[in-house]
Amino acid sequence: MPNEEFLAIADDYMARILRPDYDEFFAGPATLRSAVHLANSLYHMHEWMHDSYKSELEAHFSKSLPAPSSLWAEVEVANPLFGHIRDLANASKHVRLTRKPSTTATHVANTVLTVPKWDKAVWDKAKWDTPQVVTDSGGANVYFDDVASQLFTFWQTLLALVSQLSGK
Repeated sequence: MPNEEFLAIADDYMARILRPDYDEFFAGPATLRSAVHLANSLYHMHEWMHDSYKSELEAHFSKSLPAPSSLWAEVEVANPLFGHIRDLANASKHVRLTRKPSTTATHVANTVLTVPKWDKAVWDKAKWDTPQVVTDSGGANVYFDDVASQLFTFWQTLLALVSQLSGK
């Protein structure tokens, strides 16, 4: 029998898609391609979670979650910055955001890769000369690394919880 790899439940998606995208992005240096891949994987985890663990998620959130979008609404309640991940994922697919974006982003071009230049007046060189993915949020910068890391931790924690509840 051939060795097969497949995606059946959220645990598979985490192990075979999301975790490798996360590891690749944070192995650096950052690229727009690795950021878009990670944003898409992070955002679409809600669909996998809903499909695999709907009843456990409803128990956890103490409410009905009739559609994956209702789970994503709870994710954004947990941290409104997670909306930047949703908007980057959708903008990378559709170019423009015309239907209910979570943030002030309207176009994929609202997210850029920037390389800050080192300033001799700043002693911590580690903060400079490193590519960063930044989203313009109405004039304020939102750093993709921070939000992506927080959302990944959110998914890891929630997946462990619902996996334990389900016995899967």
